[in-house]
Amino acid sequence: MIGVLLVGAGIMGRVHASYYRKDQRTTIVGVVDVEEERGRALSDEFSVPYYNDLTSALRDGAKADVVDICVPTVYHYDLILQALESGKHVIVEKPLTRTLKEAEEVIARAKRLDRKLLVGHVVRFFPEYRKARDLIAQGAIGEVKVAHVSRVGPFPKAWRNWYADYMISGGVVLDLMIHDIDFLLWTFGDVVRIYAKGLYGREYAQLDYALVTFRFQNGVIAHLEGSWAHETFRTRFDISGTDGVIAYDSTRDTSLVWERRPASAAAQAGVVVPESPLMATPYERELKSFIDSLSDSTAVPAIRPEDAYEALRLSILTLEALRSGDVVEV
Repeated sequence: MIGVLLVGAGIMGRVHASYYRKDQRTTIVGVVDVEEERGRALSDEFSVPYYNDLTSALRDGAKADVVDICVPTVYHYDLILQALESGKHVIVEKPLTRTLKEAEEVIARAKRLDRKLLVGHVVRFFPEYRKARDLIAQGAIGEVKVAHVSRVGPFPKAWRNWYADYMISGGVVLDLMIHDIDFLLWTFGDVVRIYAKGLYGREYAQLDYALVTFRFQNGVIAHLEGSWAHETFRTRFDISGTDGVIAYDSTRDTSLVWERRPASAAAQAGVVVPESPLMATPYERELKSFIDSLSDSTAVPAIRPEDAYEALRLSILTLEALRSGDVVEV
């Protein structure tokens, strides 16, 4: 049985907790949260101890194999190091850390201590995104030339309004757009050039918006939109190649659409690529892959720490491009 010490009893902490309840290989051994009422509410659900901080949990002998961290980004670094130094494997929500220097240090520490460090880039587990990547790899739309990705929604409400503090959250780029940055890196490889425009900071009354262009080493041009200025949450993408287009919109009833460029007017122009009903949510698939890698030493995690580092690096370079207004060479 894998013991999990859950740090953070907010929305994502509860999402993770619900998975551990289902996986018979895991058991929650304690809940850590700085807000006692919230922390005790979750710990009582699982009949496990509540702790105000990770130090207390580790000192009091919580029998954890894994520390699962679901707290604001700026606190990731200290908590990851503390967990690793205590001999625990670590699961942490994205982004890995707030800065590249911190990310480099925690990755190096995990390697030195031979502990697994697993970062929650959950978009890799959404079936539409996985299927799109598979179709691209199979050459279903020929040579990809252009990609458009968008992820928009209302400004998030959270503990002490931490998303509004740019130094803590990194804004819409580091917290929201990083999902699509990771997907594009996973699908197309290295980026060589970045250009960005947008709004960010308190002076815009929580209207956080970024429009970004990536040029990839393989020639693909990607346009990314991220926003906390919309009323409803929506994700979409369309990826165009020499032989067709793959498109997805979370607000539509259809699943992934694959439009093949017809050789003649009579050729079939488009098909819907159906997905089987999900037996597990993307978050459950993500956590299952993490637990699989802990249960089986030969299993390769779906997301390497180095992948999370690269997504963070490109996100921070995007912030530099946004601040400067200049093209950033990667």
